Amino acid sequence: MYTLDVLAPEAVMQGELEGFGAAPRSPSLAGKKVGLVWNAKRGGDVALDRVGEQLIRRYPDVTVTRYNGNFPCAPELLEEALGKCDVFVGSSGD
Repeated sequence: MYTLDVLAPEAVMQGELEGFGAAPRSPSLAGKKVGLVWNAKRGGDVALDRVGEQLIRRYPDVTVTRYNGNFPCAPELLEEALGKCDVFVGSSGD
C-alpha cells in the first residue's frame, strides 16, 4: 500500500490575477468570426484545435482564427484579435 503526503496543496500563481465577470454570450455562432487564443502553455493548443474542429463541424459558415501568444498574452495580441473576431475561446494547459 502506498501513502501520498501532500506538502503544499496550493497552486503557485504565475503572474498577476485579475478578476472579471463572465463575458456576454452570443445566441449563435453561425456566421461568426471565432478567435482561438492560446497562451503557449503545454496542452492548451491541443484543446483549442479540438474546439476549432467541433465549431467548424457544427457551424460550417464560422471562421476560426488561431492566435498564439505567451503567458501572459501580450495586450497587443489580444487587441488584434478583438478587432478581428466576434467571439473568443481562450485556453491554457498543463
